[in-house]
Amino acid sequence: MDIEILHNLRGDKRKKVDTKTKEGRDSAAALIKKLTEQGSALFLERGKNVYRIKGYDAKKDKLIVETDREGKFQRITTRASEAKITAVAPVAGGAR
Repeated sequence: MDIEILHNLRGDKRKKVDTKTKEGRDSAAALIKKLTEQGSALFLERGKNVYRIKGYDAKKDKLIVETDREGKFQRITTRASEAKITAVAPVAGGAR
């Protein structure tokens, strides 16, 4: 999982997390939880589609994303080599 964090207090940064291991999944869950609690908007890029991330299930290695249909949520299986996430801090235009 490749996470690009835009415009946090210490500048932009990139973090790679290997979700093939339990430690990696736990690390990804903690990071995603921290970013969402701080009010960052997280987006998953899959091909030409972009999804808003609402959470992460570490046990199943699945991202919980918002679909464009009536505000419903769905779970998308992730693979570390495929998931590219962008986190936008509230001060850079992310929404709480």
